[in-house]
Amino acid sequence: MDFTILISNSSELPIYMQIVEQIREQIVLEKIPSNTPLPSIRQLSKDLDVSVITVTNAYNKLQIEGFITSLPGKGFITCSRENKEIQYYYKNNIYQYLRLAIRNAQYIDIEYNELIEDFSKIYNNELQTKKEE
Repeated sequence: MDFTILISNSSELPIYMQIVEQIREQIVLEKIPSNTPLPSIRQLSKDLDVSVITVTNAYNKLQIEGFITSLPGKGFITCSRENKEIQYYYKNNIYQYLRLAIRNAQYIDIEYNELIEDFSKIYNNELQTKKEE
């Protein structure tokens, strides 16, 4: 499996959260396909030059969030995007951004219909861009 995790010592995020966010993003973007084995905790610890505890904390958080699962004797694998926990996580993010967009629109007096029209244009443009990739 080929994925990259970059650790920044100058980041405000703890190292385990940097690992979590990067693996999470690569799962969602399908850079790491469903049911893909992840490196063992010891191997990733060695590769990133971080403690085993740091990687254990990252894997535990990803498992609690439903992004990865543990298979006894086989290690950790990525879960499907259809996983309910993953969908819940991203729906929550979507709703937060939509609430922010609505507050911003209200602040500058954008009407509901104009906001819906703009959303529709952006959504369709993203769909077209994804098809062209």
